[in-house]
This record gives sequence, structure tokens and C-alpha cells, in this order.
Amino acid sequence: MIVLLLVGASDCQLYGVSTFMQEMLETASILKGATNKSFIIINEPAHGTSTYNGFAWAICEHIIEVVKAPTLFATHFHELTSLALESTDDEL
Repeated sequence: MIVLLLVGASDCQLYGVSTFMQEMLETASILKGATNKSFIIINEPAHGTSTYNGFAWAICEHIIEVVKAPTLFATHFHELTSLALESTDDEL
């Protein structure tokens, strides 16, 4: 089992990479490398963005529908709980 973790990102202003961009790069790396045998922990994906911009939703949806890995997904976007209602027990 591979544990993939995103709990916060810091910027790399020296290279012109903002905190948000660094977080998106780390998230992309997690999603690209994850398998159904991984365990993913993501804390506050797309932090500082609007609920409705779709970043956190897309991350969560991709994990449920494509990766299918056990995941601990912490977020203040309460709207994401509706994904649980749309998914079958087999997907969660």
C-alpha cells in the first residue's frame, strides 16, 4: 500500500510558483500516481478557492470514479457530501 498525502503546500516564489499552483502540482502528482491500492489523505484541497470553482469537486470525483482508492478527504466544502449521495456503496 502506498500512502499519498496532501496536507498543505508552501509557495516557491523564487521559481515563480504560488501556493495555489504548488498545491495543484502536488495534487496532480497524487492523482497521477494513485492506484486502488493507495491510501490517499487530502486536507483542504483547493484551499482558498470558491466551492463552486470545481477544483475540490473534480479532485474528489476523480478519486471516487477513476482511482477508487480509500481516501480521507477533509474539507470545509459541505457541498461535496452530495457526492456520497450520488455514489453507490461499491464506489465509496
